[in-house]
Amino acid sequence: MAGGGSWVLPPALFALRKFQISDRRVMIDEPAMMNPNSRCPRCGEGRLQSWSELGEEEREIVRRLPASADYNLDERKARHRWCARCWYEEVSGAVDLA
Repeated sequence: MAGGGSWVLPPALFALRKFQISDRRVMIDEPAMMNPNSRCPRCGEGRLQSWSELGEEEREIVRRLPASADYNLDERKARHRWCARCWYEEVSGAVDLA
């Protein structure tokens, strides 16, 4: 930053960031789950879709993603969203009755 100042997150952004836990496969981002039109944080192009929004071929791909080893299918259907462009998988604590 100009003048050698330090970079500090504004309080609102800090509040959103504290809910994010990331690894290569899954990200917990509860504020994003409240926005049905949210963009994929990995590719920035795709829209995150719930199980009910995916087509049959997309659902078959989702069944084979790495997170299937960590979560059972019923939990993934209820709490996860996917980007059909890059296959990023998002997890939320909120329950979506699919």
